[in-house]
Amino acid sequence: MASPLYDRAEKTETLADERPAPAKKRSWGFHLIVDCSGCNRKADNPTDVRAFFRALIRELDMKELTPLVMRRVSGEEGRGISAMQMITTSSITYHEDDDKMAVYLDVFSCKTFKPETALALIRSTFEPKRLAHKFLFRDAGKHG
Repeated sequence: MASPLYDRAEKTETLADERPAPAKKRSWGFHLIVDCSGCNRKADNPTDVRAFFRALIRELDMKELTPLVMRRVSGEEGRGISAMQMITTSSITYHEDDDKMAVYLDVFSCKTFKPETALALIRSTFEPKRLAHKFLFRDAGKHG
């Protein structure tokens, strides 16, 4: 498998061997996948993570469906914060790794949104040294 593509001007990488697919006129949903490392300490602070979720939902013009669920994980499989927010159009998940100060974020919504908005908020909040992302257009196609 080829290494991820790197765009030096944007300081971001795609998470696949190809550039993201062009926008479809009609997609069932939109899925932003973000991997970043070398983040600041806000990535591991529950108060800051909670504030990030509130800002992300506001900036993307989404609506909360349930309260944010956040837990600190500490065990053989790793240490860090995991969080999930159901929104009226799907969900946002967050996983943070203390050792690498890495954040893994997924935003999935059937409502359109601009991935650049989320990426800008991630950069300004967590200041990652490396950020890779992929934006998918979800569509299962027609059935029976």
